[in-house]
Amino acid sequence: MAEWERKVDHLIWQIEVASDEKWEELIKLQGLVVVDVYSEWCGPCTAMANYLKEIKLLLGDDLLHCALAKADNISRLAKFRGRSEPTWLFLAGGEPVVLIRGANAPLIRKTLLKELQIEKEVLEGTRQRASLSWDSFDLPVFKADTEKNNQIVLTTAPDNWWELDGLTLQGSYHLIIDKLFDALTKRNLKIAAQSAVRLNQKDCLILWFPSSVDYFSLDEWFDETIETLIAEVKLKIVLEEEMEEELSEKTEGLELADTSVDSEVKSVDIELNNGEPDYQPIEFRLIIDPDERDDLVKRLEKELKDSVESESLRMKEDDDKVVESV
Repeated sequence: MAEWERKVDHLIWQIEVASDEKWEELIKLQGLVVVDVYSEWCGPCTAMANYLKEIKLLLGDDLLHCALAKADNISRLAKFRGRSEPTWLFLAGGEPVVLIRGANAPLIRKTLLKELQIEKEVLEGTRQRASLSWDSFDLPVFKADTEKNNQIVLTTAPDNWWELDGLTLQGSYHLIIDKLFDALTKRNLKIAAQSAVRLNQKDCLILWFPSSVDYFSLDEWFDETIETLIAEVKLKIVLEEEMEEELSEKTEGLELADTSVDSEVKSVDIELNNGEPDYQPIEFRLIIDPDERDDLVKRLEKELKDSVESESLRMKEDDDKVVESV
């Protein structure tokens, strides 16, 4: 067995690649290769490691390969260097077929199963492979001194969480996040890391920043700033609702023109709009007390563990259904 392969329960499930030579060996493998592309300063996506291992062990398919690739040492992956966002590259026949950004477990599983089946059909000669161009990846150029790229997006707490304070945001926080970042920049309060997590069964964004001794003024500043941003959002929503009501009154009773040509496109737009969740009250909390911070981290670890176990169980149930239907 080569030194660059990991063996679990007598089954090689993950390949570590950290040089051009090993990369060339990797892309020669037959089948589908799922690569976690990472940079040395950030590291691979550990939250997804057990999830991928579970899939690999359950399938036991020799045509499925999982790999870790350190972009810093591989020429072909130069444009991926310095990125903190989890990046998943699906390779077939030595060429990229899919690129996924972020630790979206259900999407990665769905894509993996789909692309594995496609590659099997390609190898059987019943299908043509549709590859992507390496130049087609629209990735921003990394600059080590930019504040934005130094923000780490995680799926749990950062490694040095005990040195940091946190701000939790839940609800429709995406409506205020850009202006909040602008306000933080003006106050010269640098965000050390960001965690996109599930907390109390709700999506939650946690902004981590160096601990401050001036707790009271910081707490007051966050209260005032965020409450102001929330008030602006509520006012905007009220104005938009009033405009919609006014437009509805003006168009009531009017017959719409025939739009059969654009019906397919419009039906898609309507479906997407109806699928958007309603406005959820924005909740926020400043975490500066050490005990409260410890409790938060423990809850995050439990939420992540439960999420992975739940998804693994669902995956096994789906596999059992497939076996029963055969």
